[in-house]
Amino acid sequence: MEVELPEWLREIQQHRPSLSYNNLSPKFQCLVKLLAACQPGAETFCGIVFVNRRMDALFIAQILKELTRIIPELDWIRVDCVTDRGHSGPGGGAFVPRTARSKQASVLTAFGEGNANLLVATSVVEEGLDVQAQGTFPSST
Repeated sequence: MEVELPEWLREIQQHRPSLSYNNLSPKFQCLVKLLAACQPGAETFCGIVFVNRRMDALFIAQILKELTRIIPELDWIRVDCVTDRGHSGPGGGAFVPRTARSKQASVLTAFGEGNANLLVATSVVEEGLDVQAQGTFPSST
């Protein structure tokens, strides 16, 4: 069953920004090239991209998820995102969704089990995460 979109929505769809490679920033293009170059080792690939702000992590993870669907050299990447819990005070990003501890734990578990092979993360991951050389995560008490 096909639904006919209203005219105003068809207009918006036509002007949606493109995720083409040429529209990405030079830094993002560099990240895409680097990830594409890792394709031969896709079976064992495990990586973390650290960013400073929660909003950056959320945006970058979402863009990478979309790119894995449209760039064949990236279709092996399984992206997830983990950020700090944040606060809503001045400069705390009141409009940025907070990440619950349970969500942080489930994302890290999925990454440790290989269900995600690329994390986009804020510093929450580097504090207290013990990543072994073979990509396993020891249990912490």
